[in-house]
Amino acid sequence: MKTILLLVTFLCLSFSATLPSLGSGETDDDYKMLYSSGDKFIQIWSDHEIDRQRCEAIAERVRKAYTFDSEQEHWSDQKVLFQNPLRVRVVSSIKSKILGYALGKDVFVVRDNYLDDELSEGTLAHELTHIQDARQLKGGKIPSFIAEGRALTNGHNYRMSLGQKDNKYDYQMASSALKYSSADADTILGEFYDTGWDMEAMGTFLVEYMRTKWHGTGIPNVHPQLSRMIEHISTGVDAEAAFAHQFGKPFSELQASFMKYLDDTKQDPAVRLQGTIWASLKADGPSDDAE
Repeated sequence: MKTILLLVTFLCLSFSATLPSLGSGETDDDYKMLYSSGDKFIQIWSDHEIDRQRCEAIAERVRKAYTFDSEQEHWSDQKVLFQNPLRVRVVSSIKSKILGYALGKDVFVVRDNYLDDELSEGTLAHELTHIQDARQLKGGKIPSFIAEGRALTNGHNYRMSLGQKDNKYDYQMASSALKYSSADADTILGEFYDTGWDMEAMGTFLVEYMRTKWHGTGIPNVHPQLSRMIEHISTGVDAEAAFAHQFGKPFSELQASFMKYLDDTKQDPAVRLQGTIWASLKADGPSDDAE
C-alpha cells in the first residue's frame, strides 16, 4: 500500500512538458476567454466561470513567474518571449493526475483548485520555462532530461524566492538523487525524449551536477549557457552538436563524468546533495508534520 501511495504522489506532483495525449484534441473553441491583460499578453481562458478579480490575480501570478524564468535564463532575444499572447487555460479538471502542463509554445493548462495550493507557484515557473524554451527553439528539440532539469530547478528556486519551505516533493527528488546508480544514469540519459519521474528527477540531478560539480567547480551560470545552446538549436543544429558548441565538450563526456561521480559517491551518497538545491535537506526526509 505504501508503494502505491508513493506512486500516486509522484503522479500527482509530476510536471511533464511532453504530454501529447493531454489536450491534444482541444482548441480554444472548447473554452471561453474571460480576461486579457492590459498589454494583451496574458489571456485567461476557462471551461467555467471565474470572477474578474481571480482572473486578474492569476494573470499577475503568471506574469511574475514568467518574468522570473526569463531573468534566470538570460535569453539573448527577449522579444521572442512576448510575440504571441500566452493563453492560460484554467480548467475544472484534467483527465489525469497531472495538475498543470504546457501545451506547445502558447498554452499553459492548470487545474483551477490547484492554484489555491502554494506548490502551484512552482508549477507556474516550471511550465512557463517549457513555454519559453518552446518559443526560443522555434520547432527544435532538446533532450527531455535537460528540459525537465531546467524547469524543475526554476520551479524550486521560484518557490524559495517567495519564502516557501522545502516540502515532501523536494525530499522525494533528493531521495532519487541519493539512490541513482551509474547504470540508472546510463539507461535514463540514453533516452533523449522520454517522459516520467525518472526523466524529471535524473534531469534535475544532472543540471545541478553541471551547476555545482562538473569539471570540479561546476558551471554557476549553467542556465544561461543552456539557453545559448537552445538558441543555437533554433538555427537548425541538432542538440548534441549545439551542446558541444556551447560547452566545448560532447554530451557523452558529461554523461561519462556524471556516471563516474555516481560511482565515486555510492558509498556516501549524502555528499551528492552538497551545494545543490537540496543541500539543506536531511537524507532521511521530513517528519510527518513537515510542510
